[in-house]
Amino acid sequence: MKISHKSGLLSAVVLASTIGILSWLQYAAVSSSLLEGKRQEIAQTSQILVAQIENWLNGKLRQIDLVSEAIDSGFSPDRIQEVFHRPLLKKEFLLIFGGLDTDGKPLTNDPTWKPPSDWDARKRPWYPIATGSSRAVLTEPYADAATGEILISAVAKLTEKGAQRGAFGGDLSLQTIAKTLNTVNFDGEGYAFLLSAEGKIISHPNPKLNGKPVAELFGGQAPAFTPDLQEIEANGQKLMVSFTPLTHLDGTRWMVGIVLESDKVLAPVHALGWRSLIGALIGVAVSLVLLSSMMQRILRKPLEQLQRSLAELNSGDADLTRRVDASGNDEFAAVARELNGFLSYLQQLVGDIKSIAQHVTDSSRDSAGKSELSCKEVEHLETELNRLVDAMRQMADTAGEMEHNAQTVAKVAEQAHEEMSDRMQQVVQSGVTTRRMAEVMEETSQSMNELATFSQNIESIVSVITVVADQTNLLALNAAIEAARAGEAGRGFAVVADEVRKLASQTQQATQEIRSMIDQLQKGVSQAKNKMQESRDMANTSVNDSEQTSEVLARIKDAIADINEKNSQIARTVYQQSSATRDISQNAGELLQIGQRVSASAQSQRRLSGDVAHKVDEQDSLISRFRI
Repeated sequence: MKISHKSGLLSAVVLASTIGILSWLQYAAVSSSLLEGKRQEIAQTSQILVAQIENWLNGKLRQIDLVSEAIDSGFSPDRIQEVFHRPLLKKEFLLIFGGLDTDGKPLTNDPTWKPPSDWDARKRPWYPIATGSSRAVLTEPYADAATGEILISAVAKLTEKGAQRGAFGGDLSLQTIAKTLNTVNFDGEGYAFLLSAEGKIISHPNPKLNGKPVAELFGGQAPAFTPDLQEIEANGQKLMVSFTPLTHLDGTRWMVGIVLESDKVLAPVHALGWRSLIGALIGVAVSLVLLSSMMQRILRKPLEQLQRSLAELNSGDADLTRRVDASGNDEFAAVARELNGFLSYLQQLVGDIKSIAQHVTDSSRDSAGKSELSCKEVEHLETELNRLVDAMRQMADTAGEMEHNAQTVAKVAEQAHEEMSDRMQQVVQSGVTTRRMAEVMEETSQSMNELATFSQNIESIVSVITVVADQTNLLALNAAIEAARAGEAGRGFAVVADEVRKLASQTQQATQEIRSMIDQLQKGVSQAKNKMQESRDMANTSVNDSEQTSEVLARIKDAIADINEKNSQIARTVYQQSSATRDISQNAGELLQIGQRVSASAQSQRRLSGDVAHKVDEQDSLISRFRI
């Protein structure tokens, strides 16, 4: 998602939240105001209904009291009938009835009313109510036996000068009260009904509920009888109910109940809530479109410009001389300036890396050249060592022959007289051979000297390689440090620098091994030189002995005993020479093995130098991609 869209969406969310909160506050305020208004309306309506019902019932009670007073002033059966038949009573009451304490027989103003023969006023429920009060009172509602209509009666005592003589009353229909209650429907939101303090319904818009417990109206549970507006749930429907008592009705505790349907009462609030929600959604949608359009106009141009500049930098030619347009004073210009600063630093850093890489390249190539030269020298040394071993083998063979000849001379010494001429020739040949051996020893000594010189040269070359490896290791370490400073851009160079450092470490290890081998070679050469010196001395001694033998042979006839002794000496000397020759041959073999190991190390050094040069070339190729 683009930044402009995100900004517009965020603004729309903020706007939606604000509108939602305001709408909720408005909804709560309107709901509270509506409920408060409804409470006031219910309270006023209840007071009006209570006043109307109280006035109507109190009027009926006052009429009964007047009848009681009229009879009291001139109590007699005729007076009772005369008062009962007054037209006003017939108009205001359905029936006037009564009975005396003496017999309980019915008294009435309606000739058509024929109670049962066993009817006794004194046994009727209303009789003790009437006699128990000093003023007219109302009975509890009851159903008419003939019609089933719910009626109430206003009853009072029959007195004679204040003395009780009986009781009477007048039946009242609740139709008037029902009509009064039915005039109130709160615009179709509810209704009013009349009930007793015991919870018995007196008058309800549904006549079938008259006389029933109020709990049946509310799903089996009666609410609290208080004037406060309370919310209950009955039969899956939310209701608001209130109960106002009739406080000015003597001897009776009745109440006016108000029942309202919550959904109908709050319908305007719900409608307002839906209108607010729809308005908020429309406002948010319009705001989202407008804010997105504005954000695109404000942010799109600098973002596209910055994107084009970065795309040019990331086009693949690694041109670090390019810069991003940093004109302006907004945040995008600040970002561009910081990016240009980073590019300048990166340009300088890559330049330094290129310079260091060039030094590493030169050093690696120089090291490769010296390794190649060292390898050639070692190959030449190996060739010379092979020649030395061959010469030692020939010398060993010659020494063996000399030993055999000396033994032969010893065996035939006794035949000296007979084979004098042959022995003379053999002695002469022995002198020649011994002289040749001395010459070979001299040549071998010179070869040993050359080998020592070569080993010293190799040691010098190894020292140079060690110095180059140390410098390469140091340069690789510096390059790795610079690559680490470069961060992500220098990661590839850091890998190459690490490989160079590893190769330099391997080169150092190889040169140490070469140095150790050269030390062993020099030690072996020194020992060989000493042995060769001893052999040469012995060869010279043998030559002298041969010359002396020639002189002795000239006088052999006179000193045969001396010849035997000299032959014994020659045999011992030849044996020693043969042993020394075998030692020299063995040392030469060891020297050859050392030379072969030196050659293998030189070959390994040459391969490592080649690998270093290859890695350095790859590194140089990577760095050369940057244009600075």
